Amino acid sequence: MTGRITLDRDAVLGVAPPLTEAQAGDLRSSIVSPRTLRRFSMPMIDVFAIEGTFKDKHALAQDLARAVMRWEKVPEIPLFFDNTAAFVHDLPADAISNAAGDSGYVRVQVLTPVHVLDREKQLGVVKELTEIVVAAAGDPSLTERTWVLITESPEGGWGIDGHANTSEDIVASARAALQAKA
Repeated sequence: MTGRITLDRDAVLGVAPPLTEAQAGDLRSSIVSPRTLRRFSMPMIDVFAIEGTFKDKHALAQDLARAVMRWEKVPEIPLFFDNTAAFVHDLPADAISNAAGDSGYVRVQVLTPVHVLDREKQLGVVKELTEIVVAAAGDPSLTERTWVLITESPEGGWGIDGHANTSEDIVASARAALQAKA
């Protein structure tokens, strides 16, 4: 089939505007059913570590953001590249401690909309983000001292540009961006 096609109404929460086959393929790879529409998300990642743990914090932040985008399988469009971010927070050594008094830990917190990461994706995100942190620190022993926490934001709990977005809002923005790309 060539030309323009329309995606299944149930897959896009409403009648979709006509898309090219390439755009439809991008959407199909990200949308399987109404339940999985939530994978159109824009995660935020926070990394907390002792000052001096990372030499290139900017590269670390970018690597983490891109990794989460890959696991969430969002389309590679500016909407997601511009709004998926990581923040690296340097803390004084005395600002971190476990119950035993040790402070050589890294905490990575990923905030993503609810139900975006199934169990397989959770395992993959935790493993890959730990690997990225360890490589950025240049310290293989940090593997056992890196905590990755996945936190889910409720529906409508994702604000950008002064607006609390629902999954449907984000999907509509993604569809418009894909349509404009044609």
